[in-house]
Amino acid sequence: MKIAVYEIGDGVERRLLEGGVDRLGVSGVALSVRDYRETETKAARKVLDGAEPVAAVLPLLREVGLEIDAVGHRIVFGGPALEAPTRVTDELLTSLSALVPFDRLHLPAALAAIREIEAAQPRLPQVVCFDTAFHHRMPMVAQRLPLPRGLWAEGVRRYGFHGLSYESIVAELGDGVRGRTLIAHLGSGASLAAVRDGRPVDTTMGLTALGGVMMGTRPGDLDPGILLYLLREGRYTLAELDDVLTERSGLLGVSGISDDMRTLLQRRDDDPAAAEAIELFVHEVKKQAGALCAVLGGLDTLVFTGGIGERAPQIRWEIAQGLEHLGVELDRERNAAGSAFVSSEASRVVVRVMPARENLMVAQHTYATILASDAVALDRAIYPWILEPELSSAIWGGSELVTAYGKRGDVAAKLGESWECWDDDTVTNGPLRGASVATLRGRLGARFMGDLDAQQIFPILTKIITAHDWLSVQVHPDDAYAQSVEGEPFGKTECWYVMAAEPGAELVVGWSRDTSREEYERRVADGTLAEILRKVPVSAGDTFYIPAGLVHAIGPGVTIFETQQAGDLTYRMFDWNRPGLDGKPRELNVRKAGDVLDYRAHAEAALVQLDYRFEGVERKALIADPRFTVERIVATTRTTTLPTNGRPLIVMSLDHPMQIECAGTATGLQRYQTALVPAAGGSCSVRCVQSSAAFLLVTPPDSPASLVARLQAADIPRAQIDAFLHQFVSRPVAAAT
Repeated sequence: MKIAVYEIGDGVERRLLEGGVDRLGVSGVALSVRDYRETETKAARKVLDGAEPVAAVLPLLREVGLEIDAVGHRIVFGGPALEAPTRVTDELLTSLSALVPFDRLHLPAALAAIREIEAAQPRLPQVVCFDTAFHHRMPMVAQRLPLPRGLWAEGVRRYGFHGLSYESIVAELGDGVRGRTLIAHLGSGASLAAVRDGRPVDTTMGLTALGGVMMGTRPGDLDPGILLYLLREGRYTLAELDDVLTERSGLLGVSGISDDMRTLLQRRDDDPAAAEAIELFVHEVKKQAGALCAVLGGLDTLVFTGGIGERAPQIRWEIAQGLEHLGVELDRERNAAGSAFVSSEASRVVVRVMPARENLMVAQHTYATILASDAVALDRAIYPWILEPELSSAIWGGSELVTAYGKRGDVAAKLGESWECWDDDTVTNGPLRGASVATLRGRLGARFMGDLDAQQIFPILTKIITAHDWLSVQVHPDDAYAQSVEGEPFGKTECWYVMAAEPGAELVVGWSRDTSREEYERRVADGTLAEILRKVPVSAGDTFYIPAGLVHAIGPGVTIFETQQAGDLTYRMFDWNRPGLDGKPRELNVRKAGDVLDYRAHAEAALVQLDYRFEGVERKALIADPRFTVERIVATTRTTTLPTNGRPLIVMSLDHPMQIECAGTATGLQRYQTALVPAAGGSCSVRCVQSSAAFLLVTPPDSPASLVARLQAADIPRAQIDAFLHQFVSRPVAAAT
């Protein structure tokens, strides 16, 4: 069992010790550690008789001068429901026990460790962190397996593993994770993950940790017919086959010598079986890397991590020799030396060697979880959370997100979108720094989400989108289609607030006349769809409502603030007959788009907005969709108070910095920064540094009745209020013809 001890909190993040615990004989336990508290790192070994290995760790650590405040566990498998780091409770242990049939290799030992510590020190907080959580964000097509549909509901799907390793690599890459990244976690357990702009796209492991690439004692992907043959012909019982697949395959099985790559490299020149095992391992990694790069549409960054990935330069070299066509070229001297960057100057792909910091991720998650669940620390968790947005590149992107809107990114990366508030954004300030919105949902529950479901993805996604060229022509499904066809909880309705527009800028909003599915498909095929699209001139300050089923596109010279349902299902139907960033045509979803399109002409232009004054503050009602409300508010040097009404608030500053305060904690909000205010704050107050400053307020969802009450209090005539609200009543989509 591996262990590590960290000191974390109040700006401190320091590794104190790491090591392992081994059983000696029947009742002995040995703790081997490397102590980092001294100027010179020291190794030590301590033996204790008559104790269980896990329960013995805490007194052994006490003997070397360390008192432990909380214990974090890496849990390999969390199933479909368990995602956020979670404090251990009896209910959680029951849920984990039910998952043992999916992971008999790791879960029983992990549960035993938790129970041993609980029995030894019942008051010591424990937290579990899931290796599968990182991959929960993969597209549905990557999670599905080609099996009977009913098995999905039973949890049979692709989960992926080594997620804490991948999470640590993505976090350390920072802005370097933009674009197409392949991470190769190569060790006794091995897998690869495809990541685009920081988001997982696909991975090699599936339902269990047996699949994917060849490993130390596990085979990786196999023809399922092999297993049926071995069972049907009586070669193995089920238990024996389990043992073969988990303990006697992979490098050990092929070589007949060892599961350790170091041993095999030492013997490869003299032992053909060792050489064959290494050759097969390299072949399997290259094959899987090629498949994932096909999913990514190319490659910008390759990262090697894990024991083999970090410390076996010969294996890195041999893998790279099969990836030259993707632009991978290693520098022989850098690679041999184990440099952080091992690609050559001529390589089109950046190749890095990075340590997997799984222990650090567990420590960070454990600290934040305990902080968020500790009643004494509750007040420290409730304050305005400044979010770090995720940026993404696009064929139509440019540099404005960095140069005009202050986002941290590469000006040459053709950045098109800044995801200002969504489930994967992380907090940049205060005690919860580094925690994601998803993690805080799980930790804080109703204290963050109020009466919204904390088990569901944060229901609102806000973005800044800047367009240098036309975005693809696209459409979104409604909730019913998303649930029945895609297995996703949400479709997508969105609204646009135009932040900037160059002279002559346009949007596509609907069809110019009634059309049909037959005509739509014909025009997509012959490239003439643009002839029946309705283009609308646009100016800064305009708002547009884009319900599910409405064809739409953003034109060049436009920057919008988009508020949408959290689901991001998009069906691209036309891309202006141009190639993507990789020089190839981008994938179209013509059939699914055809299923959900409204084929009727669309006559509406920009939405009518309502200006009003409430409690001495100038406000403009922009959006009143049942799922979210958006307002533009002008703050002054006097304090503007915004009640949460039991729901979290999203605040994005516009052209001037502001100060935002909640639960006694104030923080600065710079131009075009987004803050998330938890529901338990009760209210937040905003004031500007200069004479006045505008900001956008998004509530997910603010009851339209609450908005109506404010409008009525401001003496807005009822007829005007009804006309405003009627703009957000989606008309039923006509049946496709």
